[in-house]
Amino acid sequence: MRPLNILVPIDFSDTSLKAFDIALTFAKMTKGSITPFHSYIPLSEIDGYFYMGLGVTAQLSNADLDKMLLARLEELADTHVPSEYRKPARIGVGNAAVAISHISNEYDLIVMGSHGRSGVSRFIMGSITEKVLRMVETPVLVSRMSSSPKEIKKILMPLDLSLNSLSAIAFVRNLLSDTGVHLHLLHVITTDDYNDDKNARIQASLQEDNLKSIVLAHMAEYSSRISYGSVVTRNPAYEEISNFAKAGDYDLVAMTRVGKSALSYLTLGSTTANVIRASDVPVLSVRPPSAE
Repeated sequence: MRPLNILVPIDFSDTSLKAFDIALTFAKMTKGSITPFHSYIPLSEIDGYFYMGLGVTAQLSNADLDKMLLARLEELADTHVPSEYRKPARIGVGNAAVAISHISNEYDLIVMGSHGRSGVSRFIMGSITEKVLRMVETPVLVSRMSSSPKEIKKILMPLDLSLNSLSAIAFVRNLLSDTGVHLHLLHVITTDDYNDDKNARIQASLQEDNLKSIVLAHMAEYSSRISYGSVVTRNPAYEEISNFAKAGDYDLVAMTRVGKSALSYLTLGSTTANVIRASDVPVLSVRPPSAE
């Protein structure tokens, strides 16, 4: 199994700190490492209240702020991550999503917390996590505040059977190697796409042959630990995936994400983005190399 070099962006909120716990699960599983990261906007450009809890004032120089934030980041990491899985914390300057994207290619995985905002509040304020999902090519794992990090034993991988949807396979193969992890491939068919339920169920049966072919072509050596199936539903695909993951007590949902412009992402969303917002199970998203 290839060790994962993991970046954990922290904004000092309880939600972001919870990302340490899920990151540690992956670091232990792969014998990888965790790098804590925080980016700030210079005090001359922000209201001082954001860092008041850390004793920061507008009179503090950026150099001193760097040292103070780095010390606080190291202190928090010490309480969440054992030293054998730690790399030195890093500090960036500027918009958080942009700063994360600038260093993202140095890492195998980015683990972030999310408040799970939706609707108008998300449209107006945006979300650092969702901006990162749009901007970076590195796989991103999102854990909501309601998630309960635990050992990865069962992974759910929804596939729409497009070439893009297969992009998460390489990452998941690494998690299957040298472990007892079980993987379930899921294809969701919504009845809205067909004239009636009967046609939808016929299509679901046909697609299970495609799922079997994917296992044989890409993960044959792990076939004893891989199951697959299609479901037909009247619900939106993201809702069915979220419910399936919770009902099946899965530890991780692994999906492909395709880059979208900010406006289309916020107004139309995507199945992966909606699963991230809805699921209490941590969601790993992998971007296809060709995604724009």
